[in-house]
Amino acid sequence: MVNKYRFRKHSIQSVDSKGRIAVPREFRRILEANQEEILVLNKGYDGEILVYPLSVWETIEEELLKYPYTDKNVRFYTRRMLSSCYEVKPDAQGRINIPSYLLEHAGIKNEVLIAGVGDHFELWSPERFRSFEMESEEKLEEYLSKMVSLWRNNDRVKV
Repeated sequence: MVNKYRFRKHSIQSVDSKGRIAVPREFRRILEANQEEILVLNKGYDGEILVYPLSVWETIEEELLKYPYTDKNVRFYTRRMLSSCYEVKPDAQGRINIPSYLLEHAGIKNEVLIAGVGDHFELWSPERFRSFEMESEEKLEEYLSKMVSLWRNNDRVKV
């Protein structure tokens, strides 16, 4: 199955007093073109908030639920990922409400950096994102080397 989502670029938006942000117009167009009305928000791995179209999230969830829940690692990861989910539908102005537990997780206060990452987008504290970018730049060569190794070991991708 070819992924029909291509969220790209980043922008900074305000967070209103009710914890709402406006989804970028380009991202709303992608969601509308794919008839997506619901977004799933979740805690990210690097202090960000992950935002998935519902259909993409359901695919991830289906894969996750294939693993045996009797395994402690599976329980831990499944519990962490599924218990912190929050579903939201953008309002008529394209805004989504971010629950306080996710805003706190990401350290987001008055501004949010929205970063497109292919099949999903992420919500970051602008300061935290700048720190992440600086660290990434310092380790770019190391990360690229590991990615090339993964690509070479994957039959679906040729380098």
